Amino acid sequence: MRRLPALLLLGAALLFVVPSSVRYYTDWLWFRELGYEGLFVRTLNAQLAVFTATFTAVFLYLFFNLR
Repeated sequence: MRRLPALLLLGAALLFVVPSSVRYYTDWLWFRELGYEGLFVRTLNAQLAVFTATFTAVFLYLFFNLR
């Protein structure tokens, strides 16, 4: 009985993670086939940097205002 919520949470997480990871995997294969794998990795790094900066700024703003 205690495993059911964990399994439901895992299933929900997989519903969101698998489609986006498949998209990134197919894009990576396409860029690698064209010989532009470095460009794809640079794009991923830029997306990660923007996400991290935005998440940090919003988190700090909310943390200090709700505290």
